[in-house]
Amino acid sequence: MHAILATFLLLPSGSPLLTVDDTPGSGAMYATIQAAVDAAPDGATIRIASGTYAAFSVTGKGLALVGDNGALVNVAGTVSVQSLAADQEFMLRRLSIVGVGTQALQIAQAAGRVWIEECEVKTAIPAGQYQHGKTAVELNACADVRVSRSAIQGAHGSSEAFSGSGPAKSGGIGIHAYGSTLRVYDSSVRGGSGGSAVPYGYLNAGQGADAILLDGSRVTAWGTQLYGGHGGYSDYCYCPGQLYCGNPGNGGHCINTLSVPSGIVVELLGATLVPGEGGPNGNWPTCPEGANGQWVQNLLPNQTLVTPGPFRSFYSKSPVDDGAPAALFLEGVPGDLAVIAAGVPSGPFPIGDFVGLLFVAPAGPLVYAGPWSAAALQPFSVTVPQQPPGFESLRVHLQGAVVTSAGQVRLLAPASLVVIDDAL
Repeated sequence: MHAILATFLLLPSGSPLLTVDDTPGSGAMYATIQAAVDAAPDGATIRIASGTYAAFSVTGKGLALVGDNGALVNVAGTVSVQSLAADQEFMLRRLSIVGVGTQALQIAQAAGRVWIEECEVKTAIPAGQYQHGKTAVELNACADVRVSRSAIQGAHGSSEAFSGSGPAKSGGIGIHAYGSTLRVYDSSVRGGSGGSAVPYGYLNAGQGADAILLDGSRVTAWGTQLYGGHGGYSDYCYCPGQLYCGNPGNGGHCINTLSVPSGIVVELLGATLVPGEGGPNGNWPTCPEGANGQWVQNLLPNQTLVTPGPFRSFYSKSPVDDGAPAALFLEGVPGDLAVIAAGVPSGPFPIGDFVGLLFVAPAGPLVYAGPWSAAALQPFSVTVPQQPPGFESLRVHLQGAVVTSAGQVRLLAPASLVVIDDAL
């Protein structure tokens, strides 16, 4: 493994490093993320210390925004990323983004790769406000968005506060993708639940939201949990002397589709799909309840590919200083042989009858490990070579693979390793 990282890291492809810390006197280069983004050249890495920061926007720059190891980096508001060229790459890692009354993350017109790793992205209703839940992540014309080891949650809709205050509100979608390709690995995506109605009120409960809504888009979900939001509760009203059934909310779907492209639209491996439950309608036996959501909605059977077999996790702990040990983790089951490669981004494209896609063109020898004697997440500790003077930061692309006891090759999710000069 030393050889594989050394081969790649000693290439003259480092990037500038900028630092952000909102603590007075910290010595960081910038106190806000937006100031660092504005100053950063294309390809730069921005290292962010613990703190609560205002939202920011990025246009036409391939950057890596990385929360420091152990840091709690909170971002309040909508993060916007747009206009990435095909040769640009953008990364968010170890950030917690909360959109209060607004979307949390918007990515548009991204021809290059976008990584969302180890992030929490969610929306919430402002205190005292009466609103529909907002979508957590919106993608528009994005060629390759990868979500890994992250949690995404649409806001719950507001409940009817009192009789006559207005109908209850619907939940917010987890991820809404327009004309995009989305890959979700080892993550959770949840639609928000609908708000409840009150007796003698409007009797219209809010709808549960979809975990993922595809509009002319495709999704791969490996080792991921998708939860539709629950429909809101609605009571009945017997007034005056006449029964009025309420309208409970329907449950949200795990994956819903509007405009459907040709070919395979949904690919699943080791995914957990939990549709939202329809809302109840009091205890009156003749009043209907809301409909339950579906696993996958509005697709023909031949447009969904379900790959059998367990999902195997692969990821790195990042960022890491040069000269320090880096931790890579690969999960195996009994009989697996593992392979890890580091190199330059490639594809993605299929290889023969392998399961999965190749995302990395190896830049050195492969590393072999195993066989596994029991199901386990195996750590690999690697010392990153000390870099020459002038080095500031670098992104290493990684991919694991396993050869099963049956001889099948499974290409695992891609990962990245952010390396930073230990003196910065």
